[in-house]
Amino acid sequence: MPESKSPRVRRPNRHIQVQGAKEEDNTWLLVYLDVITLLLILFVVLLIILDPDPMDQPPGTGILSGTPFIFEGDPSILEGVPDIREDLAAQLAAQFDLPFDHFGDDQLDLIVHEDSISFRFDDDVLFSVGQAELQPAGRAAINQLLPILRATDARMSVEGHTDNVPISTAQFPSNWELSAARASSVVRHLIGQGIPPYRMRAIGYGETEPIARNDTPEGRARNRRVEVTIHFGPGITLDDLPLG
Repeated sequence: MPESKSPRVRRPNRHIQVQGAKEEDNTWLLVYLDVITLLLILFVVLLIILDPDPMDQPPGTGILSGTPFIFEGDPSILEGVPDIREDLAAQLAAQFDLPFDHFGDDQLDLIVHEDSISFRFDDDVLFSVGQAELQPAGRAAINQLLPILRATDARMSVEGHTDNVPISTAQFPSNWELSAARASSVVRHLIGQGIPPYRMRAIGYGETEPIARNDTPEGRARNRRVEVTIHFGPGITLDDLPLG
């Protein structure tokens, strides 16, 4: 008899097919280029806004060539138009019969912003070195503003500023604590003079907002200051202030 053949068993195919490498996804590159383009546009816009008109400046001046404009800690270009400042100072002195005839001396200055006015005091008038307790002369200087502060219900901020010379005492571990304590001391004095506490806030900026360079004694003296700011709406004229 012919030999019977056993049925052929079909074995599973063990061959593993290797998939081809996927094509690299480069879509992220388009997003990256868009971001870089937007940053470049933003930089150009900021440069146009913050740099003064080159027609009004001598060659070689500006943000990129060392002139101390806003990027170098001198925000004087934001302090209002000078004639508005002088006019407002004269009106305030006349209306409130202030004991000082002008602003801008070594003890007190007036700064006009778009939506506020600030009275800037030299800290040497208000405090002893490294201290936050108002001196008698400092209380008298602050009291000069009381007729103005009482004539409006506008909110106020009292801001303390220091130079960049570090301080480290048990009471004031850094300039942050010193500036905040000085602002709080002025606020407490104003509360004692009848200014409602809900209208005020005390802020300590330490050395972070200089108005002059800290590499000279004169510059450091300007940076050590307290500013009492009355916040109004846009348009700074005496007629616009909510007096009475």
